[in-house]
Amino acid sequence: MSSTADTPDQASAGYGFLRALVRLWFSLSAGTIRLLNLEVLPSSSAAIVVVDHSASWREVLLLVAAFPRPVRCLINQALLRSWWRRGLARGLGMIPYSPGPEAWASITEAGCESLGQSE
Repeated sequence: MSSTADTPDQASAGYGFLRALVRLWFSLSAGTIRLLNLEVLPSSSAAIVVVDHSASWREVLLLVAAFPRPVRCLINQALLRSWWRRGLARGLGMIPYSPGPEAWASITEAGCESLGQSE
């Protein structure tokens, strides 16, 4: 699990650059991305978006590309086997986890820490 010291500041230029690359990739491969009912989310404080299944790599990138503000995603470590995926996930501040009942304590701790860092 990542510690606070080695996670990127999501307001940084690095996050913005990587997010712009992801948005460009989606616009070239899939077209326009639109978020519906964005007004139900708070505009500045932390928010949690929950899906009822384990997200794929593409779905996680879609969340990063679609939201107008920085997003932190939990991502199954099995999806980060290649060096470029690990690098992109780290640069976007994703929280890798290994699934299983024993992992939930550390996953919850990392999520709470991330929420505490939000602006």
